[in-house]
Parts: sequence; C-alpha cells; structure tokens
Amino acid sequence: MSESSIIKSGNLIYHNRLDADFYKPTFLKMYRELDKISKKYPLVNLIDLIVCPVRTGKTPTEREPLEDGTDILFIKTDSVRKGFINYGVADLLPLKEHNKQKLTSLKYGDIVVTVVGATHEIIARAGLYLKKE
Repeated sequence: MSESSIIKSGNLIYHNRLDADFYKPTFLKMYRELDKISKKYPLVNLIDLIVCPVRTGKTPTEREPLEDGTDILFIKTDSVRKGFINYGVADLLPLKEHNKQKLTSLKYGDIVVTVVGATHEIIARAGLYLKKE
C-alpha cells in the first residue's frame, strides 16, 4: 500500500532533509514518539558516553578452527543478543589468527556493538563481554 505525506517547507526537520522516505507517515509517527521521550529523558550522544577508545575488528581470513585445544572464542554479530553475548553459539578461531588481531581482543567488561549487518535487526546489537579468561 502506498503512503504519502504533505510537509510544508517550514516543517522540514533534521537539517532540511528532502528524501521522501524520511517523511513516510510511519516514520513521522516514530519521530513524534521519540520527541516525546526526549522531553522526558534528555538525549545523549553516544560519543559523550564513551570513556575509552573504540576499537573495530575485522573478520580474519583464516577462520577454520584447529580443534587441538588452542582455539579461542570468536564473537560475531550472531552471538550478540539483548545485552549479552551467547558464548554457546560463538565460533572458534585459531589462536594464531587471534594473535594477528591483538588490538581487537576483548577484555572483561568490554561492550560489543555491531555496526554492520544485512538487516535492521542486526545493526546496533550490543552485548557485555563477561569472560574473565
């Protein structure tokens, strides 16, 4: 079903965006709800909450586990759900590949946030890393 909105130029919001999808009735309803929430609870930019450097990881080229007792957990987007990391579905990664990416190794208390994904449900998943080893 087609949706349409008529917006007066004086009512353009968010830096005078003109793309039609931005003004679909369903999105406009969502923005109104967010506006109500922001009046009750002040909005904060994510950058203002960050207290340590953000590190980004990449998928190693060699991911096949050796299954010799040296493999380690490899946390990916499919193991991050509802604030936690499901270690039971995490992949394994050869230790030698992990050692090539030392800057992105997780430490207790790190927050993992997905920044890419095939669907909207995957983007911005977050989980707390609570493994101590």
